[in-house]
Amino acid sequence: MTPLVIGENWTVNHLWESVALAELGVESYNGLWNGETAWNSDEVVELWETFGEILNCSNIDEDAASLSWQQATDRVVDGDAAFNVMGDWAAGYMVTTLELEPGVDFGWMASPGTEGVFMMLSDSFGLPLDVENRDNAIAWLTLLGSVEGQDIFNPLKGSIAARLDSDLSLYNAYLQSAAADWQTNEVVGSLAHGAVAPESFSSEFPTVMEIFLADRDPGAAANASQAIAAQSGLGE
Repeated sequence: MTPLVIGENWTVNHLWESVALAELGVESYNGLWNGETAWNSDEVVELWETFGEILNCSNIDEDAASLSWQQATDRVVDGDAAFNVMGDWAAGYMVTTLELEPGVDFGWMASPGTEGVFMMLSDSFGLPLDVENRDNAIAWLTLLGSVEGQDIFNPLKGSIAARLDSDLSLYNAYLQSAAADWQTNEVVGSLAHGAVAPESFSSEFPTVMEIFLADRDPGAAANASQAIAAQSGLGE
């Protein structure tokens, strides 16, 4: 059995940020985005070293790049892998598509070392300028933002509502757990999902990851990250 299953490139970045949060802690993790933690500092080099050790327990050198996140999740469901570090969309996939029951057919826990911290991102529906059928678009957005719309959409997708007056009795055990964590945990943002860094940095970070996967050099990865952080003005 593979201890940890990983899929396509973005899921590796998603794993990295969870390891970064665990290794650095909230203050230093946030420091990566506000300029208080240098990307080439000793603690970040050590983070890359730990990340490399974790990858040695995964399928990264076998077939990870060819797997979608759903296929990686299937490996866990089928019993071929023990763990997969994913967001709530994986629970949505298992419940809605695979018809599995949370707490019975699958379990969940915080990524090791991140207990008490909620790494967040948000999905949004926008209203473009000069959109055709503006009235219909506004009606659609109004429905999505309503209690009814939130409580129909989120349980199917596998996410918690943006509204605090949502009816949590309509949500499964996993989502009720996530909602409780959101209200009680310390909250930090996600790099892989666009919540903490400008596009000029987040679009280049996958290149750093590709280089690291090829040479497994923690110092080189830290220096490359520092270079793109400086170029993008991260933390200024």
